[in-house]
Amino acid sequence: MIQHLTYLADSRLPSMDANSVHVMKMASALAGVVPRFDLVCMRDCREPGQSLESVFKAYATTRTFPIHFTTSSKDQGYWRCSLTAGLRPIGPKPPTSHVVFGRWIPAVFMQWLRGAYVAVEEHNADYSSRRTVPFMLRMMARSRRLLLCVAITQALREDILQHVPGLGDRVIVLPDGADLNTSIGRTGKTTDVAYVGSLKPGKGVDIICRIAQRLPNRRFAIAGGNPKEISALQAQFGALPNVEWLGHRNQQECDLLRTSARLLLAPIQADVEGIGGIRIGRWTSPLKVFEAMASGTPLIASDLPVIREVCTDDQNCILAPSKDIDGWVERVERILSQPDLATRIAERALCDIRERYSWDCRANGLAAALSTAWEKATGRQA
Repeated sequence: MIQHLTYLADSRLPSMDANSVHVMKMASALAGVVPRFDLVCMRDCREPGQSLESVFKAYATTRTFPIHFTTSSKDQGYWRCSLTAGLRPIGPKPPTSHVVFGRWIPAVFMQWLRGAYVAVEEHNADYSSRRTVPFMLRMMARSRRLLLCVAITQALREDILQHVPGLGDRVIVLPDGADLNTSIGRTGKTTDVAYVGSLKPGKGVDIICRIAQRLPNRRFAIAGGNPKEISALQAQFGALPNVEWLGHRNQQECDLLRTSARLLLAPIQADVEGIGGIRIGRWTSPLKVFEAMASGTPLIASDLPVIREVCTDDQNCILAPSKDIDGWVERVERILSQPDLATRIAERALCDIRERYSWDCRANGLAAALSTAWEKATGRQA
Protein backbone atom coordinates (compact mmCIF):
# COMPACT_ATOMS: atom_id res chain seq x y z
CA MET A 1 0.00 0.00 0.00
CA ILE A 2 1.29 3.51 -0.78
CA GLN A 3 2.40 5.37 2.35
CA HIS A 4 1.49 8.99 1.55
CA LEU A 5 -1.19 10.48 -0.72
CA THR A 6 -1.69 14.18 -1.41
CA TYR A 7 -5.09 14.96 -2.97
CA LEU A 8 -5.33 18.17 -5.06
CA ALA A 9 -8.86 19.49 -5.78
CA ASP A 10 -9.90 22.81 -7.35
CA SER A 11 -12.89 23.00 -5.00
CA ARG A 12 -14.29 25.65 -2.69
CA LEU A 13 -14.97 24.55 0.87
CA PRO A 14 -17.58 24.76 2.16
CA SER A 15 -19.86 25.34 -0.83
CA MET A 16 -23.06 24.18 -2.53
CA ASP A 17 -21.08 22.57 -5.37
CA ALA A 18 -21.56 18.82 -5.86
CA ASN A 19 -17.84 18.48 -6.62
CA SER A 20 -17.04 19.62 -3.08
CA VAL A 21 -19.20 16.79 -1.68
CA HIS A 22 -17.35 14.30 -3.88
CA VAL A 23 -13.96 15.66 -2.78
CA MET A 24 -14.73 15.64 0.96
CA LYS A 25 -16.34 12.19 0.95
CA MET A 26 -13.52 10.66 -1.08
CA ALA A 27 -10.91 12.40 1.07
CA SER A 28 -12.53 11.02 4.22
CA ALA A 29 -12.47 7.49 2.79
CA LEU A 30 -8.86 7.78 1.60
CA ALA A 31 -7.80 9.04 5.02
CA GLY A 32 -8.96 5.69 6.41
CA VAL A 33 -6.91 3.70 3.89
CA VAL A 34 -3.59 5.53 3.37
CA PRO A 35 -1.26 5.89 6.38
CA ARG A 36 -0.54 9.56 5.62
CA PHE A 37 -3.10 11.68 3.77
CA ASP A 38 -3.63 15.40 3.14
CA LEU A 39 -6.04 17.44 1.02
CA VAL A 40 -5.16 20.64 -0.86
CA CYS A 41 -8.16 22.70 -2.02
CA MET A 42 -8.38 25.87 -4.03
CA ARG A 43 -10.39 28.26 -1.91
CA ASP A 44 -11.27 28.64 1.76
CA CYS A 45 -14.88 29.85 1.88
CA ARG A 46 -15.39 29.68 5.63
CA GLU A 47 -17.01 32.64 7.29
CA PRO A 48 -14.77 34.64 9.67
CA GLY A 49 -14.37 32.71 12.90
CA GLN A 50 -15.49 29.37 11.47
CA SER A 51 -13.23 26.50 12.49
CA LEU A 52 -11.96 23.73 10.25
CA GLU A 53 -14.25 21.38 12.20
CA SER A 54 -17.21 23.24 10.67
CA VAL A 55 -16.13 22.00 7.23
CA PHE A 56 -16.12 18.37 8.35
CA LYS A 57 -19.52 18.88 10.00
CA ALA A 58 -21.02 20.46 6.87
CA TYR A 59 -20.16 17.37 4.83
CA ALA A 60 -20.84 14.82 7.60
CA THR A 61 -17.50 13.12 7.02
CA THR A 62 -16.64 10.09 9.11
CA ARG A 63 -12.97 11.10 9.52
CA THR A 64 -10.91 14.26 9.89
CA PHE A 65 -7.65 14.96 8.03
CA PRO A 66 -5.33 17.88 7.20
CA ILE A 67 -6.80 20.41 4.74
CA HIS A 68 -4.64 23.11 3.13
CA PHE A 69 -6.10 26.02 1.13
CA THR A 70 -4.30 27.98 -1.56
CA THR A 71 -6.30 31.14 -0.84
CA SER A 72 -9.28 32.64 0.95
CA SER A 73 -9.51 35.52 -1.53
CA LYS A 74 -12.08 35.66 -4.31
CA ASP A 75 -9.68 37.91 -6.23
CA GLN A 76 -7.02 35.24 -6.67
CA GLY A 77 -7.70 33.56 -10.00
CA TYR A 78 -7.75 29.93 -11.02
CA TRP A 79 -4.30 29.81 -12.59
CA ARG A 80 -2.63 31.61 -9.71
CA CYS A 81 -4.22 29.13 -7.30
CA SER A 82 -3.09 26.28 -9.56
CA LEU A 83 0.46 27.60 -9.48
CA THR A 84 0.37 27.85 -5.68
CA ALA A 85 -0.84 24.25 -5.37
CA GLY A 86 1.61 23.05 -8.01
CA LEU A 87 4.57 24.57 -6.18
CA ARG A 88 3.77 23.06 -2.79
CA PRO A 89 6.53 20.79 -1.41
CA ILE A 90 6.02 17.41 -3.07
CA GLY A 91 7.18 15.30 -0.13
CA PRO A 92 9.65 12.45 -0.01
CA LYS A 93 11.03 10.83 -3.16
CA PRO A 94 11.30 7.05 -3.60
CA PRO A 95 11.82 4.69 -1.84
CA THR A 96 8.98 6.33 0.17
CA SER A 97 5.76 5.76 -1.82
CA HIS A 98 4.25 9.26 -2.10
CA VAL A 99 1.70 10.00 -4.84
CA VAL A 100 0.05 13.30 -5.81
CA PHE A 101 -3.49 12.63 -7.00
CA GLY A 102 -6.30 14.91 -8.08
CA ARG A 103 -8.99 16.40 -10.24
CA TRP A 104 -7.00 19.65 -10.45
CA ILE A 105 -5.07 18.80 -13.63
CA PRO A 106 -2.90 21.98 -13.94
CA ALA A 107 -1.75 21.68 -10.32
CA VAL A 108 -1.06 17.95 -10.69
CA PHE A 109 0.82 18.67 -13.94
CA MET A 110 3.11 21.16 -12.20
CA GLN A 111 3.80 18.64 -9.46
CA TRP A 112 4.69 16.13 -12.18
CA LEU A 113 7.06 18.65 -13.80
CA ARG A 114 8.80 18.88 -10.44
CA GLY A 115 9.38 15.14 -10.26
CA ALA A 116 6.36 13.78 -8.37
CA TYR A 117 4.64 10.49 -9.11
CA VAL A 118 1.07 11.50 -9.96
CA ALA A 119 -2.41 10.26 -10.86
CA VAL A 120 -5.38 12.24 -12.18
CA GLU A 121 -9.15 11.96 -12.08
CA GLU A 122 -11.41 13.25 -14.85
CA HIS A 123 -15.18 13.89 -14.68
CA ASN A 124 -15.73 15.09 -18.25
CA ALA A 125 -13.97 15.02 -21.62
CA ASP A 126 -15.20 18.36 -22.96
CA TYR A 127 -11.81 19.80 -23.78
CA SER A 128 -13.13 22.67 -25.91
CA SER A 129 -13.20 24.83 -22.77
CA ARG A 130 -10.10 23.19 -21.21
CA ARG A 131 -7.78 23.08 -24.18
CA THR A 132 -4.61 22.86 -22.10
CA VAL A 133 -5.73 19.67 -20.33
CA PRO A 134 -5.24 17.20 -23.25
CA PHE A 135 -1.77 18.71 -23.80
CA MET A 136 -0.89 18.16 -20.14
CA LEU A 137 -2.25 14.62 -20.18
CA ARG A 138 -0.32 13.77 -23.36
CA MET A 139 2.89 15.13 -21.85
CA MET A 140 2.43 13.16 -18.64
CA ALA A 141 1.37 10.01 -20.53
CA ARG A 142 4.88 9.78 -21.99
CA SER A 143 6.26 9.30 -18.49
CA ARG A 144 6.08 6.34 -16.13
CA ARG A 145 5.50 8.90 -13.33
CA LEU A 146 1.87 9.28 -14.45
CA LEU A 147 0.52 6.22 -12.72
CA LEU A 148 -3.23 6.33 -13.44
CA CYS A 149 -6.06 8.34 -14.95
CA VAL A 150 -9.36 7.66 -13.15
CA ALA A 151 -12.61 8.03 -15.13
CA ILE A 152 -16.01 7.94 -13.43
CA THR A 153 -17.80 6.06 -16.24
CA GLN A 154 -16.89 3.68 -19.05
CA ALA A 155 -18.18 6.21 -21.60
CA LEU A 156 -15.78 8.80 -20.18
CA ARG A 157 -12.87 6.35 -20.33
CA GLU A 158 -13.51 5.76 -24.03
CA ASP A 159 -13.62 9.48 -24.81
CA ILE A 160 -10.46 10.24 -22.80
CA LEU A 161 -8.60 7.58 -24.77
CA GLN A 162 -9.76 9.16 -28.03
CA HIS A 163 -8.04 12.38 -26.97
CA VAL A 164 -5.03 10.81 -25.21
CA PRO A 165 -4.48 7.29 -26.62
CA GLY A 166 -1.06 7.15 -24.98
CA LEU A 167 -2.73 6.60 -21.60
CA GLY A 168 -3.71 3.08 -22.65
CA ASP A 169 -4.51 0.72 -19.78
CA ARG A 170 -3.63 3.38 -17.22
CA VAL A 171 -7.21 4.71 -17.58
CA ILE A 172 -9.37 2.89 -15.04
CA VAL A 173 -13.08 3.31 -14.19
CA LEU A 174 -14.17 4.03 -10.62
CA PRO A 175 -17.82 5.13 -10.37
CA ASP A 176 -18.79 7.67 -7.74
CA GLY A 177 -20.14 6.46 -4.42
CA ALA A 178 -22.02 7.21 -1.23
CA ASP A 179 -21.87 6.55 2.50
CA LEU A 180 -24.57 4.31 3.92
CA ASN A 181 -27.22 6.70 5.20
CA THR A 182 -27.08 6.84 9.01
CA SER A 183 -30.62 8.28 9.15
CA ILE A 184 -32.23 5.00 8.05
CA GLY A 185 -34.93 4.05 10.55
CA ARG A 186 -34.67 7.29 12.52
CA THR A 187 -37.83 8.84 11.12
CA GLY A 188 -41.17 7.89 9.64
CA LYS A 189 -42.20 8.60 6.07
CA THR A 190 -43.27 12.25 6.04
CA THR A 191 -43.48 12.88 2.29
CA ASP A 192 -44.32 10.80 -0.76
CA VAL A 193 -41.70 11.90 -3.29
CA ALA A 194 -38.41 13.76 -2.80
CA TYR A 195 -35.61 15.17 -4.90
CA VAL A 196 -32.24 16.28 -3.53
CA GLY A 197 -29.80 18.08 -5.81
CA SER A 198 -29.12 20.99 -8.09
CA LEU A 199 -31.91 22.92 -9.83
CA LYS A 200 -29.74 23.77 -12.84
CA PRO A 201 -30.85 22.99 -16.42
CA GLY A 202 -30.87 19.32 -17.28
CA LYS A 203 -31.16 18.09 -13.69
CA GLY A 204 -34.84 17.33 -14.34
CA VAL A 205 -36.58 19.48 -11.74
CA ASP A 206 -38.94 20.68 -14.48
CA ILE A 207 -39.91 17.02 -14.99
CA ILE A 208 -40.69 16.71 -11.28
CA CYS A 209 -42.89 19.83 -11.41
CA ARG A 210 -44.87 18.34 -14.27
CA ILE A 211 -45.26 15.07 -12.38
CA ALA A 212 -46.50 17.03 -9.34
CA GLN A 213 -49.08 18.79 -11.53
CA ARG A 214 -50.38 15.39 -12.65
CA LEU A 215 -50.43 13.96 -9.10
CA PRO A 216 -51.98 16.69 -6.92
CA ASN A 217 -52.72 14.25 -4.07
CA ARG A 218 -49.06 13.27 -3.69
CA ARG A 219 -46.68 15.30 -1.51
CA PHE A 220 -43.37 16.36 -3.05
CA ALA A 221 -40.28 17.85 -1.40
CA ILE A 222 -37.44 19.46 -3.39
CA ALA A 223 -34.15 20.26 -1.65
CA GLY A 224 -31.47 22.25 -3.42
CA GLY A 225 -30.88 25.42 -5.37
CA ASN A 226 -30.77 29.08 -4.46
CA PRO A 227 -33.71 31.51 -4.06
CA LYS A 228 -33.33 32.81 -7.63
CA GLU A 229 -33.53 29.32 -9.13
CA ILE A 230 -36.53 28.41 -6.97
CA SER A 231 -38.37 31.61 -7.90
CA ALA A 232 -37.77 30.96 -11.61
CA LEU A 233 -39.29 27.48 -11.36
CA GLN A 234 -42.24 28.76 -9.33
CA ALA A 235 -42.86 31.45 -11.96
CA GLN A 236 -42.69 28.84 -14.73
CA PHE A 237 -45.05 26.30 -13.15
CA GLY A 238 -47.26 28.49 -10.99
CA ALA A 239 -48.64 27.48 -7.63
CA LEU A 240 -47.91 23.87 -6.76
CA PRO A 241 -49.53 23.42 -3.35
CA ASN A 242 -48.29 19.83 -3.10
CA VAL A 243 -44.62 20.83 -3.56
CA GLU A 244 -42.43 22.00 -0.68
CA TRP A 245 -39.36 23.96 -1.78
CA LEU A 246 -36.68 23.47 0.88
CA GLY A 247 -33.74 25.27 -0.73
CA HIS A 248 -30.15 24.37 0.06
CA ARG A 249 -29.72 21.94 2.96
CA ASN A 250 -26.61 20.55 4.63
CA GLN A 251 -25.55 16.93 4.26
CA GLN A 252 -27.28 15.71 7.43
CA GLU A 253 -30.58 17.36 6.47
CA CYS A 254 -30.38 15.88 2.97
CA ASP A 255 -29.75 12.41 4.40
CA LEU A 256 -32.76 12.76 6.68
CA LEU A 257 -34.99 13.90 3.80
CA ARG A 258 -33.98 10.91 1.68
CA THR A 259 -34.92 8.45 4.41
CA SER A 260 -38.17 10.23 5.28
CA ALA A 261 -39.52 10.00 1.70
CA ARG A 262 -41.34 7.00 0.24
CA LEU A 263 -39.70 7.52 -3.14
CA LEU A 264 -36.74 9.43 -4.62
CA LEU A 265 -36.43 10.77 -8.15
CA ALA A 266 -33.37 11.43 -10.34
CA PRO A 267 -34.77 12.63 -13.71
CA ILE A 268 -31.37 13.59 -15.16
CA GLN A 269 -31.46 14.65 -18.81
CA ALA A 270 -28.98 13.83 -21.56
CA ASP A 271 -28.19 17.54 -21.96
CA VAL A 272 -27.51 18.14 -18.25
CA GLU A 273 -25.01 20.92 -17.56
CA GLY A 274 -22.10 20.88 -15.15
CA ILE A 275 -19.94 23.72 -13.84
CA GLY A 276 -19.30 26.33 -16.51
CA GLY A 277 -22.25 25.20 -18.64
CA ILE A 278 -20.42 22.09 -19.90
CA ARG A 279 -22.85 19.39 -21.05
CA ILE A 280 -21.87 16.33 -19.03
CA GLY A 281 -24.78 13.96 -19.75
CA ARG A 282 -22.62 11.54 -21.76
CA TRP A 283 -20.16 11.07 -18.88
CA THR A 284 -21.87 11.91 -15.58
CA SER A 285 -21.90 9.58 -12.57
CA PRO A 286 -24.47 11.48 -10.49
CA LEU A 287 -23.93 11.58 -6.75
CA LYS A 288 -27.70 11.83 -6.21
CA VAL A 289 -28.15 8.34 -7.68
CA PHE A 290 -25.65 6.75 -5.27
CA GLU A 291 -26.96 8.75 -2.30
CA ALA A 292 -30.50 7.60 -3.11
CA MET A 293 -29.35 3.99 -3.35
CA ALA A 294 -27.69 4.35 0.07
CA SER A 295 -30.82 5.71 1.75
CA GLY A 296 -33.07 2.67 1.99
CA THR A 297 -35.64 4.50 -0.17
CA PRO A 298 -36.49 3.26 -3.69
CA LEU A 299 -35.31 5.32 -6.66
CA ILE A 300 -36.67 6.11 -10.11
CA ALA A 301 -33.91 7.40 -12.42
CA SER A 302 -33.64 8.39 -16.07
CA ASP A 303 -32.92 5.58 -18.49
CA LEU A 304 -29.60 6.90 -19.85
CA PRO A 305 -26.52 4.84 -20.86
CA VAL A 306 -24.34 6.24 -18.04
CA ILE A 307 -27.07 5.52 -15.47
CA ARG A 308 -27.33 1.93 -16.74
CA GLU A 309 -23.64 1.46 -15.89
CA VAL A 310 -24.78 1.40 -12.24
CA CYS A 311 -28.57 0.92 -12.23
CA THR A 312 -30.53 -2.08 -13.47
CA ASP A 313 -34.25 -1.65 -14.08
CA ASP A 314 -36.54 -3.48 -11.65
CA GLN A 315 -33.53 -4.59 -9.57
CA ASN A 316 -31.76 -1.75 -7.74
CA CYS A 317 -34.00 1.00 -9.17
CA ILE A 318 -36.74 1.72 -11.67
CA LEU A 319 -35.66 3.35 -14.94
CA ALA A 320 -37.88 5.77 -16.86
CA PRO A 321 -37.52 7.41 -20.30
CA SER A 322 -36.01 10.75 -19.34
CA LYS A 323 -38.58 13.04 -21.03
CA ASP A 324 -41.70 10.84 -20.92
CA ILE A 325 -43.98 12.45 -18.32
CA ASP A 326 -46.61 9.73 -18.69
CA GLY A 327 -43.94 7.12 -18.06
CA TRP A 328 -42.68 8.92 -14.94
CA VAL A 329 -46.23 9.33 -13.55
CA GLU A 330 -47.01 5.64 -14.11
CA ARG A 331 -43.80 4.53 -12.38
CA VAL A 332 -44.30 6.88 -9.42
CA GLU A 333 -47.78 5.52 -8.82
CA ARG A 334 -46.59 1.93 -9.28
CA ILE A 335 -43.89 2.25 -6.61
CA LEU A 336 -46.09 4.13 -4.16
CA SER A 337 -48.89 1.57 -4.51
CA GLN A 338 -46.69 -1.54 -4.27
CA PRO A 339 -44.76 -1.54 -0.97
CA ASP A 340 -43.28 -5.01 -1.59
CA LEU A 341 -41.74 -3.80 -4.87
CA ALA A 342 -40.44 -0.64 -3.18
CA THR A 343 -38.82 -2.66 -0.38
CA ARG A 344 -37.21 -5.15 -2.76
CA ILE A 345 -35.65 -2.42 -4.90
CA ALA A 346 -34.44 -0.39 -1.92
CA GLU A 347 -32.84 -3.43 -0.25
CA ARG A 348 -31.02 -4.47 -3.43
CA ALA A 349 -29.70 -0.91 -3.85
CA LEU A 350 -28.40 -0.89 -0.26
CA CYS A 351 -26.64 -4.20 -0.90
CA ASP A 352 -24.97 -2.76 -4.02
CA ILE A 353 -23.75 0.27 -2.08
CA ARG A 354 -22.26 -1.92 0.66
CA GLU A 355 -20.53 -4.28 -1.76
CA ARG A 356 -19.54 -2.04 -4.68
CA TYR A 357 -20.34 1.65 -4.44
CA SER A 358 -19.48 2.95 -0.97
CA TRP A 359 -16.80 5.63 -0.69
CA ASP A 360 -14.71 3.14 1.28
CA CYS A 361 -14.95 0.63 -1.59
CA ARG A 362 -13.88 3.34 -4.03
CA ALA A 363 -10.98 4.47 -1.83
CA ASN A 364 -9.74 0.90 -1.36
CA GLY A 365 -9.93 0.29 -5.10
CA LEU A 366 -8.01 3.49 -5.85
CA ALA A 367 -5.34 2.84 -3.22
CA ALA A 368 -4.78 -0.72 -4.47
CA ALA A 369 -4.54 0.43 -8.10
CA LEU A 370 -2.11 3.23 -7.17
CA SER A 371 0.08 0.83 -5.18
CA THR A 372 0.24 -1.63 -8.08
CA ALA A 373 1.03 1.15 -10.56
CA TRP A 374 3.68 2.68 -8.27
CA GLU A 375 5.42 -0.67 -7.87
CA LYS A 376 5.36 -1.20 -11.64
CA ALA A 377 6.75 2.28 -12.33
CA THR A 378 9.50 2.24 -9.68
CA GLY A 379 10.37 -1.41 -9.40
CA ARG A 380 9.99 -1.09 -5.61
CA GLN A 381 7.37 -2.40 -3.23
CA ALA A 382 4.93 0.26 -2.04
